[in-house]
Amino acid sequence: MNASPGGIYTGTLNTGTVSDDLLGIVGENGDGFFYDNTNGAIYRMKVTTMGNALSGTFRGFAPSGSVFATGSSVETGTISGTDVQRSGITGTASTSAGSSSFSVQYVASHYEQAASLSAVAGKYVYTFSNGPTTDTVTFTVSSTGVITGSDTQNCSVSGSLSPINAAYNAYSVAVHSSCPGPINTSYTGIAAYEPAQSGNAPILTFEYDDGSTVALVRQINKQP
Repeated sequence: MNASPGGIYTGTLNTGTVSDDLLGIVGENGDGFFYDNTNGAIYRMKVTTMGNALSGTFRGFAPSGSVFATGSSVETGTISGTDVQRSGITGTASTSAGSSSFSVQYVASHYEQAASLSAVAGKYVYTFSNGPTTDTVTFTVSSTGVITGSDTQNCSVSGSLSPINAAYNAYSVAVHSSCPGPINTSYTGIAAYEPAQSGNAPILTFEYDDGSTVALVRQINKQP
C-alpha cells in the first residue's frame, strides 16, 4: 500500500549550516507547495509514493529581488525521501547547485477537517506592495467554489476553488487575472481554510503560481 503524502506540514529545510522554517500543504493527489518562512522562497511540487518511498519534482521561486544558488530567480529540482503517512516526511531536495535536506511534521488538527465550500464561501480582502504602488484585491468565493473579484489596478479576477479530497482540508485553486494592456495571466495553486478560533477571523491560506516565473503565498482573513 502506498503512503499518502497529503497533509498540512511544518518543519525545516537545511542547507549546510543554515536551517529555514517551512510551512506547506500537500493534497492527497501529491500536488502541493512549501513556503520558506525564513527567506520567502516558494516551492511548488508534485510527488508520488511507492510504499513509503516518496519522489517528485519541484519548481522554486525566489523572493522578489533575490536568486537561488543556481543564479536564477526560478529553479527546478527533484525530491526524494520517506513518507510516514499522517506523521511526517523527511528527504532531500536537489538542484543543479546541490542538495538540501528537509524534515516536516504532519499537523493533524489543521488537515483532518472535511472540505467545505459552504464554510469557505465569503468575502476576502488583502493588500500588497506592487512595485512602487499598493494594490488591494477584493474577491468572493461562492458556495460552489466560484471566485470573482477585482483590484485597485482595474484588474478583474475569476476562477474556482475545489476540494482535492472531500475528507481533508486542501483545495485546488485556478485563477485568471485580466488587467488593462491587456495583460492576461492564469494561475493554479493549493489552498487550505482555517475556521475562526479563539476570537480570530477565519483564514484562507493559498499558494498560486503561473507555472513559470511568478508565485505568491497569501494568508487572508475572511471578512465578517
